[in-house]
Amino acid sequence: MSTSKTAGWHVCEGKNDMDVDNSQIDGWFAGGVVPEVDPVDLESILQMCGGIQPAPGNREKATGEDLMAQVCRPGADVRAVGYRAAMLQLMGGPLDMLSPWLHDGILDKAVIKVAAKFPMEGMEIGVRRNGLPLDLGEFMKQVEAATRK
Repeated sequence: MSTSKTAGWHVCEGKNDMDVDNSQIDGWFAGGVVPEVDPVDLESILQMCGGIQPAPGNREKATGEDLMAQVCRPGADVRAVGYRAAMLQLMGGPLDMLSPWLHDGILDKAVIKVAAKFPMEGMEIGVRRNGLPLDLGEFMKQVEAATRK
């Protein structure tokens, strides 16, 4: 299987015009575990991007490590926060799996807390996956349990 020379990576949903050289992202989490993050940082990134179901005007916001770092606490692993935000946007947007925990467009904080700590695998460029890089059944169980508290 071959990989392309460039790959797009974008936290916010919508137009993806940010081409990034593979060497810049190959080592992020490729095939490894995505580090846990602070739920406050994850919530901040989601707010910056317009939530998990951004309005059309928010879908094309420019994002990048420098911008994300400005809304996270000092020392935050911005790449891990962005990766986890992208997974929430995928689950809450196109996959529509998080709608029970959306309240006026805002994701329940308990879901964000679970997503900040839940084990996720890094995806490798050029490697096709069947499903998300996490145990979706277990994730949903933990979300349900956390939101019942």
